[in-house]
Amino acid sequence: MGINFIDTAEVYGNGEGEKALGMALKKLDYRRQDLVITTKLFWFDSKMGVLNNIGLNRKHVMEGMNNSL
Repeated sequence: MGINFIDTAEVYGNGEGEKALGMALKKLDYRRQDLVITTKLFWFDSKMGVLNNIGLNRKHVMEGMNNSL
């Protein structure tokens, strides 16, 4: 495998980017421990409204990390 570092974010396609990445890695039968996968959590957009779903509060960071996995 030539590439082992993959960077994504929860806002790419409203989370669909991470889902597509997961499905591709599963289909290609890559072992998770052979990869470095990073994600970024969405900071703030006043149009988003609910503060627990955005920002760097503990709730959002923990849920964002779990959802990314």
